[in-house]
Amino acid sequence: CPANQIAIGGQCYPSARFGERCLYSEQCIDRWYRSLSCVNGFCNIRNDDDISKPKCRNPRAEVEYVNGTAKNCLYWPCTVGYFCEYAGGMNGGRYICCGTNANKIYGKVQLYPGTGTPLQCTEIGRCPFPDTPNCVMSYRYGYKVCCSTLNC
Repeated sequence: CPANQIAIGGQCYPSARFGERCLYSEQCIDRWYRSLSCVNGFCNIRNDDDISKPKCRNPRAEVEYVNGTAKNCLYWPCTVGYFCEYAGGMNGGRYICCGTNANKIYGKVQLYPGTGTPLQCTEIGRCPFPDTPNCVMSYRYGYKVCCSTLNC
């Protein structure tokens, strides 16, 4: 098999890191995680791995998780509201995303069905939706949107 593939049962399969798609646990090879298994089609940490919870330097910040495991920001970018920092102690130390989920900072935005595009409004303070009644200027989207709070 080529360097980025694994031979399983006489066939070559792509190697996979934590969080990536897999068919067999043998495909799951990641230097940052000692014991991965293929669970529901994705490489995930086995229960016998180091399960100590990582901590952010700022005690008010929270760790960003993907599929129940701290996101490793060497491989995946942190979500808006989180930043990458080094956390020692976890499997010899690794980089994790710390901060606050932007959805907790920002209110819920009314979206066009099926598109995921925020609905634009015109009259500040008024939207016809019970869950998103506020028409506010959104600096994230660059125009006025219907929002559940006054900050979208």
